[in-house]
Amino acid sequence: MEKTKAPGEDGIMSDILLRAFNLLPKFTTALYNGCLRMACFPRRWKTAIIPIIKAGKETCDDISKYRSTSLINTTAKGLEKILINRIMHFMHSHNLLSHNYMASRHKLVQ
Repeated sequence: MEKTKAPGEDGIMSDILLRAFNLLPKFTTALYNGCLRMACFPRRWKTAIIPIIKAGKETCDDISKYRSTSLINTTAKGLEKILINRIMHFMHSHNLLSHNYMASRHKLVQ
C-alpha cells in the first residue's frame, strides 16, 4: 500500500497497518481470512465519503462550504487488494479473460 495515501475515516495510515501485520501476522491474516470465509465486508470499512470544509468558509452556514472527498479505510483497501488478486488469479487460471481486452485488467498485487 502506498504510504502517501490519506487514511479513511478510521485514521489508520497504511504504515501502521503494515507494522501491525509485521508484529501480528497471524492476527491480521486471520482478520482478512475471516472476512473472506464469511463473505463479509465489514460495515465500518464501507464508509468512504467525508465532507471537508473549504478554506475560508469555516464560518459559513451554507452547505456549499463542504466538498466531499472519498477516502476509503486502509483496512478496506487491504481487503480489496486481496479480493482483486483472488478474482484475477481465478480469471487467469481459467483462461476467462480475452487476450484482446486490456482496458480494465488489474495487475496482480504482490
